[in-house]
Amino acid sequence: MEDLRARRIRIAELPQRGKPAVTINIKPMVSIIVCIILGIVMIAADFLWYIGAVLIVISLLVLWKTQDYRVFEAYPEFFVVYTRDDHEYCQMARWDEVQEWVYKQGKSTMDSLLVKVSDTEVIAINVYAGTKLVHCFNKFIPDKEAHKLQQANTKSTPFKIKWPWGKK
Repeated sequence: MEDLRARRIRIAELPQRGKPAVTINIKPMVSIIVCIILGIVMIAADFLWYIGAVLIVISLLVLWKTQDYRVFEAYPEFFVVYTRDDHEYCQMARWDEVQEWVYKQGKSTMDSLLVKVSDTEVIAINVYAGTKLVHCFNKFIPDKEAHKLQQANTKSTPFKIKWPWGKK
């Protein structure tokens, strides 16, 4: 079997494993289509038709003018993280190399999923809506989520309180 350790690799040299189980792109297609349909319904129902027209125009501009690119692909043995600026290289890691992962929701920026692959290497995956990404990581490595690991450690330790009036 090929050496699939966590590393930066050329996109052209990625191992061919068939179709990925999960692919995440940056453009939120479902939201764009919902806005277009909502705008059409508002115009057809003659309910705030001018807002519906503006909604359709903005949605079509986002659909046609914004750049779409792959952010993440998951295969049964490994996952691949692409960056927007680098069209030649990507990051690849095996699922069994992941020590822990944590999802951080951004308030004014993108959401991030931080994957700790070793003591010195952390892979950051930035997306606008991370639910699909979190479901993917829960599917492949559910026992490595940092919050679940902390909860498990807390539950396994006995609850000890020193009462001020002695033993209870």
